[in-house]
Amino acid sequence: MPYGIVVDQKDHVWWYQLFADSIGRLDPETGEITEYPTPTKLSGPRRLSVDQSGNVWFTEWLANRVGKLDPDTGHIEEYELPSPSSGAHEVRVDAENTVWVAGYLSNSLSSFDRSKKMFVEYPIPTPRAEVREMAADPERGV
Repeated sequence: MPYGIVVDQKDHVWWYQLFADSIGRLDPETGEITEYPTPTKLSGPRRLSVDQSGNVWFTEWLANRVGKLDPDTGHIEEYELPSPSSGAHEVRVDAENTVWVAGYLSNSLSSFDRSKKMFVEYPIPTPRAEVREMAADPERGV
């Protein structure tokens, strides 16, 4: 499972810079590298996932948010997570185009409600589960 690097539908290579507060993109066709600074300083972006529209989603570990970067405009939207200091570690987009976030410190999973532009949180019943990684399985539809 890729941690810092993902490739989108157009073969662009994306990565995060945790302590530089930016998302980077390489266009392998032209060799052009573009950096997209996060709107929130000291956000700590990490773990990337690409949705069906080509948007790049990432957690903002230090800012308790999730960002969505539109690669066509370079615009980044940020969404607050329900629990304060959730420690959002991983973001994944499943086969249904649902965005999921693992709350490492909040001991929760959250899904993004696109119509309300907010996350819905689901507590994990196992104490201190400390979920750091998730996987989407397109063959099973998740």
